[in-house]
Amino acid sequence: MATGGIPISHVALLRGVNVGGRNRIAMDALRQIATALGFVGARTHLQSGNLVFLAPDGEGAAIEEALRLSIAQQRGIDVPVFVRTQPAMAAAIGANPFAEAASGDPSHLLVTFSSGAPRRDRLAAIAAAARLGERVELVGRELFIHYAGGVAGSRLTTALIDRELGVTGTARNWTTVLALEALARSVADTPAN
Repeated sequence: MATGGIPISHVALLRGVNVGGRNRIAMDALRQIATALGFVGARTHLQSGNLVFLAPDGEGAAIEEALRLSIAQQRGIDVPVFVRTQPAMAAAIGANPFAEAASGDPSHLLVTFSSGAPRRDRLAAIAAAARLGERVELVGRELFIHYAGGVAGSRLTTALIDRELGVTGTARNWTTVLALEALARSVADTPAN
């Protein structure tokens, strides 16, 4: 990894790890990979591939690829990795179009973090597939979905979302998004050793 630039806090989100016995990776192994890449203060949240660390600003795509390749080489699993800075996470939180769901139904409010610029013209196709009162809004590269009737029975699946938006993504519920942004702030406030 390049070492230029001012280190800032980043959040890396791995897609599809430790789900249904597939793509297993221990969180201590994930922290070790991040540390070996030169990232500072690596910490994880839950067992679903959420990593927070300090790295130079402006290297999001390089960080995604370095993590993906290192995980594939060292653990034998090739999964997409999505990286956001702490300020980008805070901006996504501030842009949440479903404030009432955030406070009253946070486990059914999901944010999908996309690999690139989603096709805005296909948002209506996603909304048209809703059958359980789901509401969808695209803000920047993030897709917010309130699964009012629950996630399990919804037709708004990852496959549908990826296909319609023309990008890959990974979703986290609102409680996890808040926890990751707070963890990113705490990593940024920790003095480097």
